[in-house]
Order: sequence, then C-alpha cells, then structure tokens
Amino acid sequence: MDYYSDESAVVSVNNQNFMPPKNPRVPLSEALDLSDKLLKVKADQGNDAVTMYMHQDVLIRNSEYFKRVIKPGWANLREDPDVIDMGPTHSVEETLRDFDSEHGTKSDSIWIDLATYKRCVLHSYAAVQRDAPDSPCVEAFVIIYDGTPEGSPARRLLVDMYAYGAWDSGDRSRELDLLPHEALGDVMRANIKVRRENPARAWTDGMEAYE
Repeated sequence: MDYYSDESAVVSVNNQNFMPPKNPRVPLSEALDLSDKLLKVKADQGNDAVTMYMHQDVLIRNSEYFKRVIKPGWANLREDPDVIDMGPTHSVEETLRDFDSEHGTKSDSIWIDLATYKRCVLHSYAAVQRDAPDSPCVEAFVIIYDGTPEGSPARRLLVDMYAYGAWDSGDRSRELDLLPHEALGDVMRANIKVRRENPARAWTDGMEAYE
C-alpha cells in the first residue's frame, strides 16, 4: 500500500483519494487548564448536600454565570471566595447592599448590575399589583423585609401598596398581626401619609419615587 501526502486536505492511498484522519490532539487554545485553582462547589442543602471540587477553567469554559461568579467583585462578597454555594437559599438570604459612596464608584459594573436587577424587580412587582384590587400578602412582606435594609426602595413600594390598597376587615386585621415588626411601623407612617395626600396609586404613574 502506497501512502502519499502533500499536506493538502486529501491523501492518496493506492492511487485512491481519502480524507486524512483528524488529528486527535486538542489545539492549545481549546485545551483545559488543569493547573489552575480548584473551587469548591456546594449543591443542595441539609442531608442532600453535595460538595464537588472543580477546576476553575472547567467551570467557566461554557458558563457565563460562573465567569461572573469568580470575578473579584462577586467573589469578595462571599465568606470564602473559593466556595460557590449553589443551594436554593443562596439567592434569597443575602441582604442587598447599599451603595458605598465613600469607597465605591457608580461606574463599577457590579453596582450597575445590582441597580439594574433592583429596578427590574420593582417594576415587575409594580406591574403585577397595578390592577390588583388587594394589597401585598404577608409572605411578600416577610421576603422583602428579610432581604433589604431599612428605608430601601422595595420596602417603601410595598408599604405604599399596603396603605393604598388595604381596607378594614377580619382577614385584613389577622394579616396585619403577622407582618414583620418593622413593617408595622412603616405601614402606620404610610397610612398617615395617605390620609393627607391624594389617594391615587403613586406607582401607576411612574417609578421615580422608588429609584
């Protein structure tokens, strides 16, 4: 059997043309770097929790999420920057941080992302409640108050909705007793404000008051 190759895409074997076998070696640009750091990825909670050690390059190769997670701005927010907790409570138990005007800058991408996310949540909630005849449920108050600081835009939006949409009834009185302690004070102040101002729903005209 004769084999001739002129480095073209086709080789000749016994005067017949064939495609050459593909080089099994992965190009250097596509190879995984297994010499980089190992990250600890924790999945699930309690007795079902699983911990995996994975190379950073493997995690970020095809995942935009993990590319963001390992950036210093995000990693430094975690208790251990080399541990990524994928548990279901991870995204709801963290308190959204206020902007640090002394040490931060409004041009930082992390603050731009957080501000965009905050506006998206507020606008979505306002859209849901815009035509609703009722005010927000107790569960909404518990979630928002557990994850936001005092005076946050999300809290102000929620108590305004409660003040404008609530009415006196047995069910409403029972729900009022279940509100977080901080929410009770905020709702009281909002109700006083409603009494002396135009009772139109402020968030239906725009979201400027909650920016």
